[in-house]
Amino acid sequence: MRILVIGAAGYLGAKLSDLLISQGHEVIALMRTIPKNAEAWTQRMTRIIEGDVRHESTWDTLQEESIDAAVYLISLNHKQSEGNIGEVIDVNVTSMWRALSWLNKNNLKQFIYLSTQQVYGILPPVCIDETFPLSPQNNYALTHIMCEEICYLFNNRKPVHCVNVRVSNGFGAPVFMENDCWWLAINNMCELAIKDGAIQLLSDGTPQRDFIHIDDICRGISMLLAVEKSYSHTHTYNLGSGQTLTILQLAHRVANCFQQKFGRQIPVLLPGGVQSQSDHHHDSIPKFEYQVQKLKALGFSPQKTLEQGILDVMDYLVRHKTL
Repeated sequence: MRILVIGAAGYLGAKLSDLLISQGHEVIALMRTIPKNAEAWTQRMTRIIEGDVRHESTWDTLQEESIDAAVYLISLNHKQSEGNIGEVIDVNVTSMWRALSWLNKNNLKQFIYLSTQQVYGILPPVCIDETFPLSPQNNYALTHIMCEEICYLFNNRKPVHCVNVRVSNGFGAPVFMENDCWWLAINNMCELAIKDGAIQLLSDGTPQRDFIHIDDICRGISMLLAVEKSYSHTHTYNLGSGQTLTILQLAHRVANCFQQKFGRQIPVLLPGGVQSQSDHHHDSIPKFEYQVQKLKALGFSPQKTLEQGILDVMDYLVRHKTL
């Protein structure tokens, strides 16, 4: 399959491009700029296109390309999405609509849009499947809902098969050092552990998250690329691990992995500098469950454990990142 990865040099895009190539696909990698020291990576791509998705000239460079499927991975992050509303809509929504419209004119068969678990809003301690009511709490979630609706429109009116993938909380080591991923909860805790010798929490640790490794996110996307429209009964999939932890439980998991790797204990600190001695009292807290049954029905199951992923991030930090 000939696949266009839009945002191929980003945190998820770079990993996904690697996976698709390893599976025998041809990847056309569209990115704003080529990362530093990316020669070995770029040589594996069928074609590299540097361009801004907001500009028509970028799409003109694809006029002669035959593309079977596209994966759209571009969005401002949570903080950036609270900025100038005109720019937020232009980047998060209009650019995606422009891309899908252009690709549809060129006989695209499959379009995967990366959405977010945040479209559901604040999650109560119940099972969260794809029918759970949407309740965005920020601009980031709202603009993803808008893009999902655009995909529904194209599914109803066009032959292209558009799929929305609502990803929970990703983590894992990046391909490129400049990838914007060190604010992610697990990646950030690993960095704090190695840099500061302690994990300082900004909350009481009760917020809950479903964490899934970036490699498993890419595997889920790859599986969905193989689902044809005529055989699909849905256009939206949750993508997560199905296991929920509180932030305090996660911090203790990271601290345990640190001890396993480096042979010494580090403290988990609550606001005010109070040290958390244990996370066991969080075992009984009612938690939401991010259901991924639709994706599991296609054969998906996470392969990378939380501990494996944490240790991989620590290995990456030791090898590559200046702390």
